[in-house]
Amino acid sequence: MKLYVVGTGPGSIEEMTAKARATIESCEVVVGYEFYIELVRELLHEKKIISTGMTREIERCKAAIDEALKGKSVCVISGGDAGVYGMAGLLLELAEPYPHLEIEVIPGVTAACSAAAVLGAPLCHDFAVISLSDRLTDWEIITKRLQSAAQGDFIISLYNPASKTRKLHLKKACEIIMHYRSPKTVCGIVRNVGRDGEKSIFLSLNELADYDADMFTTIIIGNSGTRLINGRLVTPRGYDPKCTDGSDETVSPEKPKVIAQENPERETQKADGCLRFPLFMKLVNKEVLIVGGGKVATRRARVLLDFGAAITVVSPEICRDMQEIAGSIKWIKQDFENIEKGFSLVIAATNDREVNKKIGENAKGLGIPVSVADRKEESTFWFPAIAKGNGIVAGIVSETGDHFAVKETAIKVRTVLRSQVTPHVQSLQIHSDSVGMDAGARELTHGRVIERKRMYCSD
Repeated sequence: MKLYVVGTGPGSIEEMTAKARATIESCEVVVGYEFYIELVRELLHEKKIISTGMTREIERCKAAIDEALKGKSVCVISGGDAGVYGMAGLLLELAEPYPHLEIEVIPGVTAACSAAAVLGAPLCHDFAVISLSDRLTDWEIITKRLQSAAQGDFIISLYNPASKTRKLHLKKACEIIMHYRSPKTVCGIVRNVGRDGEKSIFLSLNELADYDADMFTTIIIGNSGTRLINGRLVTPRGYDPKCTDGSDETVSPEKPKVIAQENPERETQKADGCLRFPLFMKLVNKEVLIVGGGKVATRRARVLLDFGAAITVVSPEICRDMQEIAGSIKWIKQDFENIEKGFSLVIAATNDREVNKKIGENAKGLGIPVSVADRKEESTFWFPAIAKGNGIVAGIVSETGDHFAVKETAIKVRTVLRSQVTPHVQSLQIHSDSVGMDAGARELTHGRVIERKRMYCSD
C-alpha cells in the first residue's frame, strides 16, 4: 500500500515537475482542495476524485488514507510544495497509526520561488517565508517571527497576506517590519502566479502597507541590499561585480561592501547630512507628552520618569505595564485631539499610523521636538536606548534602524558601566551607521566607547 502527496507547483500543468505529473496520472484516486483539483482537471480522466472546500484538510487526508488502506493507488495534491504549508505534514501525522502504509512526498515549486522568478532574482540571499494566516498560528507568534526576520535583515516572503476576514494583517506586518527596516525598502507582489491573470508590481514597504492583497497574492520584501535593476527585483549575493577574470570571488560576510554601496537609503543618509549630533538635555520637571498607552509608550515613559520628567499620557486605554506607573504620570483618558503649548518633548506611540503622523506634524508646527515611534523619518529626535552607571549616561541609536544592534550594544555598555568607575566622563552618545555592530568594530578604552568608523563622546 502506498500513498503519494504531490506538490503541484504554482498552478499550471506546464510548471509541475515531470514526476508530479506522472504520479497524478498513475493513481486511481486523487484527493484535493476543490480549487487545486480544477487546476489539474485535464490529468484526472477516469479517476475517482475526492474534493472538499477550504478548512476541511483533515477530512481530505483521512479519506485518502482510507482509500489507500483499501489497496488503491492514491495521491493527495497540494498547491506549491506539499511540504511548505502543504498537506504532507498533516498526512504523515494522521497516518501514524498505520506504519505499514508507505507515504512518498513529491516536491513542487513553492509560491516564493515562483513569485521570485516572475519578479527577477530577489531570493539570492538568506530569506524567510512567513504566513500571515492566524487560523492555525497565534498572531503573537507571527509577530515574533516577523520581528526576528526583520531584525536579521532576511528577505521576507509573505504567504496568505489577507483574506475576507483578515484585512489588516498585511498592514500590521509592514508596520512591524518598518520598526527595523526602511519604509523605502523595495517589495515585489505577484498575484495568481503561474495561472491566468498573473500580475506583478513593485512597491515600497510603506506603500505595501496599504495594498489590497488576498489569498492569491505572494509578497517578497527585500533586505537592505535588494534593489531594482532594469525593472527586475534583485538581491545581490555578494559577488564582486568588478571581478572580470571569471573567478567566483565573493565579498566576505564580515565586509558587506557591495550591499553597503548598493543600498540607496544609506547613501542618501550620508549625502543629506542626516547624521544626528548627540544632545543631552535636562528633563527634571519638564512637561513631556506621550500619546499612546501601549508597551512602547510605557517603555518611553519609564525612561523619561527616570530622568525626572513630568509626563502626561493621552490614551483612551492603557496597558497593564502602564497601569503599574499610573501613580507617577498624568493620564488623560481620551483620544488624541491636538497638542497644547508648554510641552518640552512629544512622543507619538499609538498603534494608529495616521494618528502618529498627525501628532508629528502637530508638534513640528509648534516647534516641539517629537519622536514618532513607528516612523523614524517623521521624528525630529530619535529616542535612544539608555545605558547608565557610575555617573555616566549613554544614549545609543542606529541610523539604519538596526534595533537588534542597538539592544546588543546597550547590554554591553551597561555591563562596562557597572564594572568600571570613570567619573571624568559625564555622558556618551553612540551612533551606528553600519548594518550590525560586532565586537571587532568597537573598543572600550578608559570608559569611552570607541567605534572605529565613528565616535561621539562629550567630556
